[in-house]
Amino acid sequence: MSAVLLFAPLAANAAALSMEDTFAAYARVITQNDEDAKTALRNSLRTADPDGYPDIGDVADALYAFGNLAAGFEESTASAINARRETIHCRAVRIEEDSSARRGVVDYQCALPDVSGAFDAYRENLARSRAGDPDGDAFRTFLGIYAATLRDAPDTTYTARAEFSRLGNNGPWSSADMLFLGLNLLKELMPFSAWDERIEAEKDTHQVRTE
Repeated sequence: MSAVLLFAPLAANAAALSMEDTFAAYARVITQNDEDAKTALRNSLRTADPDGYPDIGDVADALYAFGNLAAGFEESTASAINARRETIHCRAVRIEEDSSARRGVVDYQCALPDVSGAFDAYRENLARSRAGDPDGDAFRTFLGIYAATLRDAPDTTYTARAEFSRLGNNGPWSSADMLFLGLNLLKELMPFSAWDERIEAEKDTHQVRTE
């Protein structure tokens, strides 16, 4: 039985999740805002000592990463983006728990759209904006290309490792690393800062070659 199918009964019993199911719950909430996973994760975290970890269960309500991904697009485009967003998922490829049963690691992979095909359009329209674009036409043009790329792009793979530890001696599993997964995936989906750095590096390289 898959970890996801275990969420409903575990949530109902307010039981602590295994490390494998804790990872799966984090991943489902971050990428899909899955309510069963959110409830199971919240209830699991709440089995920790409330004096040592007050309000720890509230973490589950702040994990979803993609709620605003389609904001600012017209309805038809937003619907297409949201449909593609629902295909984003993560899976564990290796799970290791240490001998103390208090720490562990999960190596995992996430499948998400490869938006690198929009880079050339970003560079072109950034140049147009910097040259003077008072009406914002360049920005709107890029948004259209970006949305189409996001909607139709092949998947790429994001690979990472998350460390897990127990909250207290015999408490539930938790992971500070998983709190950053949503932000890291958004950087993959909206890599504009990285693209700015790439454009500047290309410009510097071109200047060196022409001197």
